[in-house]
Amino acid sequence: MMPRILTLLITLCFTSLAFADCGALITELENKLYNGRKSEMSLCKVWPADQTKTIVVLPMPVSSPDAPDVTLYDLDVLVVATDSQPAEILSFSHEPEALVSDAVRIDDIQIDTARYQLNSQQRAFGVRVDYRGSSSANPFAEQVLSLYVMKGSVLQALFKGLSVEQYGGEWDTRCAGEFNSTKRTLSIGQTVTKGYADLRVNEVSEFWTTKEQGDVCIDESKEMKKTSHSLKYNDKGYDISALK
Repeated sequence: MMPRILTLLITLCFTSLAFADCGALITELENKLYNGRKSEMSLCKVWPADQTKTIVVLPMPVSSPDAPDVTLYDLDVLVVATDSQPAEILSFSHEPEALVSDAVRIDDIQIDTARYQLNSQQRAFGVRVDYRGSSSANPFAEQVLSLYVMKGSVLQALFKGLSVEQYGGEWDTRCAGEFNSTKRTLSIGQTVTKGYADLRVNEVSEFWTTKEQGDVCIDESKEMKKTSHSLKYNDKGYDISALK
């Protein structure tokens, strides 16, 4: 029993240390790149595929006096050498005004370290951004995915803003309404184009209506559609225009 408890304590210790180092790393990079400006949505994660590297996402708000109800964000995505002092930036991407938060606000940002093995040498990672609408009568939620790969000191975006989950509709805020949802899953295909694995996108879309029946709100009709798409590398990345 004691060895198991000891292992748990050691694991918790290292987990706490990783979180503490992550916070310190974000502060250091915000000071270095933005003269100490802060973002509540900055995050980082040690890359499980290579724990000598840490992925950092810095969404930095930009003032927009012409649109006070809109917040724009410059987006820095970095790969940093884990535990380097000072932080050694290995690969870097900067995109001005990459994110917009308005009536459809940014709800969350996540680092996706699923197994995106594109070839024997290169493994990608993702950044997922969750959006949520503010209207009760017209609910809306969406998650978009951008995929990145290291190419020397440049962090290349293989694609940006692929919608992987979306929900929306219009209703009377009681029951009667029309709704739709789409979910896409990304996987590595068996074929290769220009040295990079093709990506397979499986999509499930649902459409349904609701109505009151007595005191109960029921689904009146429902339709489901399944499709799949193949994305091929084209020197600049993967073209997702057909999925927009």
